[in-house]
Amino acid sequence: FSMNPLGNIGFIADIDNNVFNGVINNVATIGAIGITSGGAATTDITMRNNDLDNIIGGRGITATVDGGHTELMFDNNSIDTLGSADKYAISVSSTNNSMGGTLGNVDVTLQNNKIGQAGALWTSGPGAAEAVFLTTANGAAMDALVTNNLITANAGYEVVRARAGGTGVLNATFTNNTITDTDGAHRELAGTAGTTDGAGQLNLSFSGNVLAGGATGVIQITEAGASTLQVQQASAGAV
Repeated sequence: FSMNPLGNIGFIADIDNNVFNGVINNVATIGAIGITSGGAATTDITMRNNDLDNIIGGRGITATVDGGHTELMFDNNSIDTLGSADKYAISVSSTNNSMGGTLGNVDVTLQNNKIGQAGALWTSGPGAAEAVFLTTANGAAMDALVTNNLITANAGYEVVRARAGGTGVLNATFTNNTITDTDGAHRELAGTAGTTDGAGQLNLSFSGNVLAGGATGVIQITEAGASTLQVQQASAGAV
C-alpha cells in the first residue's frame, strides 16, 4: 500500500484497522505501507490499529519526506515477522528535496505500538537493521515522540535508533517505552549525531523507559566530528 503526495498539494489519510499479511516486496526502500512525500506537499497521515505480519523482502512501515511538511501518527499498530534481516519495522526519514521545493520537515509520533511480539522480529536471523529507525539528512528536520511502545527484536544492530546527519536536525523524545534486544548484545536504544555525509544536530530526551536485560541494557549515544548532540537529562542516572 503506497501513498505518494508530491508537489504543491494537501494530502490527508487515515489508515485504520487493516491486516497486511504475507506481503511480498523486493524493493529495499518500500514497506508494506509506504509514504513518499515531496515538493511543497503538506501531508497528514495517521496509521492506527493495523496488523502487519509476515512481510517478505520489504520493510513494515516506511516514510520518506523529501520536501514540504509532513505530520505522521503511528498508533496501536502491530508488526511481526520480517522475512529479510536488513529491513526496518518502522522507518522515517527527512531529507533534501530533489524536486526543487522546500527541505523536508516531519512531525512524527509513535505511540502504543507493539513490534516483534510474536517470536523473532527477523525470521532469517539477527537483524542488520533497526526495528525503529528515525533519521534526518541534508539540512532537513524532524520532531519525534516515541512513547508507550513495546518493542522486542533480535537486533544485530540497535533495536531503536535516532540519527541526525548531513546538517539535519532531529529532536527525539523517548518516554515510557519497553525495549528488549533478544540477541544478547542488549543495544536497545541509540542516538547518533553525525555520519559520513556530514555533521548533524541531535537533541534527545529520555524518561520512564524500561530496557529489558536489567543492568545489561544499553543506551548508546555517539557524537561524531563537528556534530552537536544534547541530552536533556543532567546525568547518566537521570537517563
